[in-house]
Amino acid sequence: MIKKIFLLIFLCFLIKKIFTRSLENDFFIIKKIEIFGNKKTKKIVILNELSFKENDTIFIFKKFLNKISESHKNLKNLSLFNFVKIENKKENENILVKIIVEERWYLWGNVDLKYVDRNFNSWLEKKDYNRINYGLGISKYNFRGQNEVLKIKFLLGFTEEFILDYRGFFFDKKRKNGISMKFSFLRTNSYKFQTFENKTKFYKSEDEYILKSIYPQIDYFYRRNFYQKHNFSIFYENVNISDTLRKLNENFLGKSKNSIKIFSFFYKFEIDKRDNKNYTLSGYFFEVNSKSIFFLNSNLNFIFSEIKYNFYKKIKKKFFLSFAYKFKKSLKKKIPFYLQKTLGYGDYLRGFEYYVIDGEDFFLIKNNLKFEILGEKILHLKCISLKKFNKIHYAFYLNIFSDFAYVSSNFEDKYLNNYLSNRLLYSYGIGLDFVTYYDKVIRIEYSMNQFFEKGFFLHFKSAI
Repeated sequence: MIKKIFLLIFLCFLIKKIFTRSLENDFFIIKKIEIFGNKKTKKIVILNELSFKENDTIFIFKKFLNKISESHKNLKNLSLFNFVKIENKKENENILVKIIVEERWYLWGNVDLKYVDRNFNSWLEKKDYNRINYGLGISKYNFRGQNEVLKIKFLLGFTEEFILDYRGFFFDKKRKNGISMKFSFLRTNSYKFQTFENKTKFYKSEDEYILKSIYPQIDYFYRRNFYQKHNFSIFYENVNISDTLRKLNENFLGKSKNSIKIFSFFYKFEIDKRDNKNYTLSGYFFEVNSKSIFFLNSNLNFIFSEIKYNFYKKIKKKFFLSFAYKFKKSLKKKIPFYLQKTLGYGDYLRGFEYYVIDGEDFFLIKNNLKFEILGEKILHLKCISLKKFNKIHYAFYLNIFSDFAYVSSNFEDKYLNNYLSNRLLYSYGIGLDFVTYYDKVIRIEYSMNQFFEKGFFLHFKSAI
């Protein structure tokens, strides 16, 4: 009897719950999706980033609002629009969705002034204006309205280089499978030949090119969903150096060689759930990649593998925490100098901007605590007539940070005194970030490392 009473009570509760939910949510159908402001961008590019489509049935309206928020984030991360707005309107059992985008300027003529050194701070330390390359180029973003990128660049000065880069071509209607292609030709009369006391040493010839290279590359990528992507790359590189450069460093190309021909395979898998790819406050990013290098004119072969994980979280109203972890492992221990790019190139330790740390393996940990001084604001510049530039968004964040790294090197030469390898490195500091439109970030930081070297440093992208 008691069991029957409990069963009856449970059934009544269940019926009430179902009935209440149906009254609260009803059933809605997405009748129409309208897009405004996409003068250049094809409609399919925008629709492909939405987590809903026309004629979808909505059972729980709150979940639909979450899908709108997700779609808004996806559209912003395309880097095609300065502003995105998604509105919805109920009409009986139907929902009308309106998407309003404000497109960016897509065609840029480039007048490049590019420092030879690894970063701006390294160049600023020397302030040698002769160490600047100059060039002309053109970049077409959102090429054909399909979110493709076409770049053509000519570089002169210390380095003469031609680059043709075409990225993001999808060859299926669902925009899941695509290819990218790149070709570059480089020749230079000045190049780094050695690392001495963890700083690069350059050799310059007045009468010959000391390094020449040809580099074609093709990529195939598969976008499984909004957040997961596979990338497969094949590239070839032909490098020739002068006798003088080889004599300055017999391991430059390995085993006293004047030329190498490299055939390489690269695979990368990533999961990207960041709220903003250019300046992230919440979400996470995971990447694993592996690169196999085969020397066609010798028996040298190398395999590099990397794992990267970034985590971002809002911990209080105006406070944000972020961590970045990166690990690299090389399966061979003696790598030619030309291929050694560990810390101080793309990856670096804050407070060590003036140094390079060569080696085969490394780990890098970055920690950030941000405080929002001024949240995102919108400013209309009446002095600028072009609509793509006269409405800007901006924000300011204060940072405190600490970084840790360790580089393992099997190549030791007491004369070179590269003392930063094979030891734990750390640094800390405080910084101010300015974030604005067209994915621009300006960071001013005051850093100190474990050797009590300190100073102000300027960067132009997010630290993590």
